[in-house]
Amino acid sequence: MIIVPANGPPQPSGALKTIRSRSVVYRTNTPEVADLLDSVVRMAAHDVTLLLVGETGTGKTTLARLIHELSPRCESRLLTVACGAMPRDLIETELFGHVKGAFTSAERSKVGKFEAAEDGTLLLDEIDVLGPAQQVKLLRVIETGEFEAVGSNDTRQLRARLIVASNRDLKTLVDKNEFRADLYYRLNMLEFRIPPLRERSNDIVPLALGFVEELCQAHEINVHRIHPEFLACLEGYSWPGNIRELKNYIRRAVLFCRSGELTLGDLAPHLVESAAGGAQSSSAQRVDEHAPLRKRVAQSERAMLEEALKRHNNNRTMTARSLGLSRVGLYKKLKKRDGGRAAVDARGAVPLGAAYGLFEKYPPPSQFHHLAAEQRQFAAGRRRLSLARSTRSRGSQLLQRPARVVSSQQPGTRSPGRSTPHCWQ
Repeated sequence: MIIVPANGPPQPSGALKTIRSRSVVYRTNTPEVADLLDSVVRMAAHDVTLLLVGETGTGKTTLARLIHELSPRCESRLLTVACGAMPRDLIETELFGHVKGAFTSAERSKVGKFEAAEDGTLLLDEIDVLGPAQQVKLLRVIETGEFEAVGSNDTRQLRARLIVASNRDLKTLVDKNEFRADLYYRLNMLEFRIPPLRERSNDIVPLALGFVEELCQAHEINVHRIHPEFLACLEGYSWPGNIRELKNYIRRAVLFCRSGELTLGDLAPHLVESAAGGAQSSSAQRVDEHAPLRKRVAQSERAMLEEALKRHNNNRTMTARSLGLSRVGLYKKLKKRDGGRAAVDARGAVPLGAAYGLFEKYPPPSQFHHLAAEQRQFAAGRRRLSLARSTRSRGSQLLQRPARVVSSQQPGTRSPGRSTPHCWQ
């Protein structure tokens, strides 16, 4: 099966560093990881205890297998112990074993992991979960190679090589008194830190292509082409779960692929959205650091507006609400961003909200001439309605005004003893 990008065959390019063992092929294009591999290969030949530190999913188990297969012990077994998966009260008996009758439920003797590893390699993963008593015993095993099974007084000798791993920074745990300082300083002499995948951007696409080929063979699915947007999306994602998460998403994409070409539609929707959001955030941070303060503020504001508009599919109402602005305030900022002109989409159309606001200052676009005429007619109608209302209001005031009183008696005369008759004019 040949996998090529959708825009043509891949250009020949070699990895910066490639290490092969019996079952592991470790390639990297990251200089930091290349230096790590050089040191690992050098230490693999010596029978010393190694400490691997890295976030979950960075490949600590794979690196431990590579060390084992490059060591003189490669013919023996590699035994992996996940300390975090064992109950805390059973860790000691799982590691050192116990004899019959050591505790209530110990009906028979049990061989511990230290003894079961024999002449091979023993990987202790997540050693940060070990309690203080178990850390003391582990320190003794590392320094002298001696241990006793639970309930036994017979001292046994460790024959296996030890590799310990942790996904937490042990120095931080030492500062918090959660990990023994003497054990840490015994281990950190040969400590190897595996960087997370987000710091290995050059390795994302090669790893993805390798997983595609591996999983296509495992699930008997043919994939012949990969769209560039598919790979760009993988590079834009932050990968908090590191290589393990990448492999799981590639597995999902391969299972959903039906056309023989991997596209964005084969990836999980939230991964595509997160990758797009990360790309927008990175573009929003592209501000000229040497520009004056006012210009830098304007650049940041413009980038935030563009990001919010893309996030809400150019919906002005939702964009204004997310930014804590009114629609008028958002329009003013958009007009300022566009230099006083309405935003035009790919079809040359102007948003209606922007077009209505530009009629007074700018001549309307040709496709909105009828809207301008309707707006003028509507304004004239409103003026006529306002004038009519004003006229009616004045008429009602005249009707409510009291009439002038006129007397029926001749001027200068007065009827004694009776009131003057009145008539309403």
